[in-house]
Amino acid sequence: MRNDEPLTPAGRLFMQPATHQIINCAFGLERSVGIDEARIVLSDSLMIEHPRFCSLLVTDDYGRHYWRKTEINIDRHIILHSDPVSEAVNDEAATNDYVADLAVSSPLSTDKPLWEIHILSAHKSVILRFHHALGDGISLMSLMLTLSKKLDDPEKTPTIEPLISSTRRNHRKLGIDEKVLKLLKIIWFTMIYALEFLIRSLWVKDGKTVLRGGEGVELWPRKVATARFHLDDMKTVKNAVTNAPATHQIINCALGLERALGFDEVRTVVSDSLMIKHPRFCSLLVTDDQGHHYWRLTELDIDRHIILHTDPVGEVGNDEAAINDFLADLAVSSPLSTDKPLWEIHLLSAHKCVVLRLHHALGDGISLMSLMLTLCRKLDDSEQTPTIEPLISSARNPRGLGINEKIFKVLKIIWFTMIYVFEFMMRSLWVKDGRTVVRGGEGVELWPRRVATAKFNLEDMKTVKRAVTNATINDVLFGVISSGLSRYLDKRSPECNRFFFQQVVLRFSFYFYESRFIFKFMLHFYQVNYLSFLALQEGLRITGVALVNLRPSPGLQDIKELMKKNAGSGWGNKFGIMLLPIYYHRNGSNPLDYLKRAKMMIDRKKLSLEAFLSYQIGFFVMNHMGAKFASLLNYRIVCNTSFTVSNVVGPREEITVAGIPVTYIRTSSSSLSHAITMHMVSYAGRADMQILAAKDIIHDPENLAKCFEDALLEMKEAVLRT
Repeated sequence: MRNDEPLTPAGRLFMQPATHQIINCAFGLERSVGIDEARIVLSDSLMIEHPRFCSLLVTDDYGRHYWRKTEINIDRHIILHSDPVSEAVNDEAATNDYVADLAVSSPLSTDKPLWEIHILSAHKSVILRFHHALGDGISLMSLMLTLSKKLDDPEKTPTIEPLISSTRRNHRKLGIDEKVLKLLKIIWFTMIYALEFLIRSLWVKDGKTVLRGGEGVELWPRKVATARFHLDDMKTVKNAVTNAPATHQIINCALGLERALGFDEVRTVVSDSLMIKHPRFCSLLVTDDQGHHYWRLTELDIDRHIILHTDPVGEVGNDEAAINDFLADLAVSSPLSTDKPLWEIHLLSAHKCVVLRLHHALGDGISLMSLMLTLCRKLDDSEQTPTIEPLISSARNPRGLGINEKIFKVLKIIWFTMIYVFEFMMRSLWVKDGRTVVRGGEGVELWPRRVATAKFNLEDMKTVKRAVTNATINDVLFGVISSGLSRYLDKRSPECNRFFFQQVVLRFSFYFYESRFIFKFMLHFYQVNYLSFLALQEGLRITGVALVNLRPSPGLQDIKELMKKNAGSGWGNKFGIMLLPIYYHRNGSNPLDYLKRAKMMIDRKKLSLEAFLSYQIGFFVMNHMGAKFASLLNYRIVCNTSFTVSNVVGPREEITVAGIPVTYIRTSSSSLSHAITMHMVSYAGRADMQILAAKDIIHDPENLAKCFEDALLEMKEAVLRT
């Protein structure tokens, strides 16, 4: 045994009865292969030159295993099955049945090297069997490829392209704080998972399920089925996760038109607009070795940014549903390519719609809406761009304040700022909304979406606004959201309070009778508390994240002012965040109470510096702690709240694109970890709110949209009755 080679520890493990493993690799072929062809392929391959593949497994007197070189007889390793090996209806099922039988009842003979090739002539397949002691899957797959040749070059073996590790992709040097944090994470996760591994090997086990096996199951009969995946589909999902971090946001703006817009018309409109003169819209996003992002000017090819969809993208005959489905798909799985400036225009010819996709890094909603209007013209004057009328601030009708009022106002600003900033900090750490049927959470940003549209008449909103002194459209919007969500929760959540109280009383009596009261009542007390989140309590808080424009003048901005450098209302992402709570109330109360509560809460928020400080804190964190940490804080805030809402004032007059009247303007964005994201845009007397919902949580976003519409109409009726 002087020249014998001992088995590796892993090899010895795979020789034990409980862990005895054979790898079966099935090749499907376009035609059957003959035994002479198989012999020639093996004789010319590197496989039989490998020592493991021409060695016997031998055992000494002490039970130790060794590899002993032997003369190989290829014919003994080729097993031909000329007849069908199964009564299955097709070749795939027959091959799977054969592999299932091999998995249990067919060990490899130890009087020859531990590999075989089975030829299933009737089913046009070849099965390679290797004992796991010969090597792992990577080793055997690499060696197996030496039996194959390229389809386009029969003289060459297939090339193996090295994979780029995810840890090496976009590699950059880490700072000292990042290195320390990474080391701490390595230590922590190693301790946690090593401990789990240890206790799993001793006594901890999975609970009993219909999927779980157990001791002795390895001897039971098997069946084999095949799941097929398209690699491009897997890459799409991979890229969606890789390229869509927690705060990666793309704004999707849909313009409805009276007729379809042609490719050449769009090219002309874009070429003549101010949009492509803006540096951000003709710059690539580049990353240096340190991971810092920069805008680099490039030559713009407009044709690459216009994507034409001539066929319907959804349900034929229902343009709104088709467009909403298209926007829902864009929200999750369609990042923008970084080899061109970060914007696109999709033409949905069959649905008379244009979708502008703009990365949020280019600017916020105010900036992008203002710039988008440079693509449009007035309906009554095709040579003029739409005028932007300045909004009147809600702080209108100012009057001089006395010294006492000024002091009191300053004290209120300080007090509310302290309260709301403290809440903001707690929300970014651990405080979260209670569980409801509308709340999302970590990972929900990757779930499939549905889009529905709530349609409001601006005159109805103004009628309701005038019913409460100094109310604004934003106050009305939040009142509508509060009322609408209460309606929706009433429909979706069970009316549990009275039911569970009755059940506890009944069970109490039963347990007393059973004389096992203490244990069973404690168990039921736990169950009742576990299910109590389903019981809607009056005043249940549901917190929203509102995006607030921080420019000195509200509403849309003049594009020429926006493009001026160092302007106070300049281009970019100049918005803060406010946490706006709404409260569940059962229907039956005065509908205007929702508006009054919303106005009182928003007035306090406006008085505080919450939105301004959220912007400044984010700016500080980005500059001193990095984008990842800032993104994590934003992500935690979103995970710990229930919905996002924004409201952008659009043009008040009707507009056209390439002479075609625009029928609506609607915006949505990439998905967040919220189950509900709402974006409202007003246009020519109407206001459409796009509701982007995680469809596995909000199964019926159309019903939610109807709840919002009914809430506004109910408020209007209440106003008209008074």
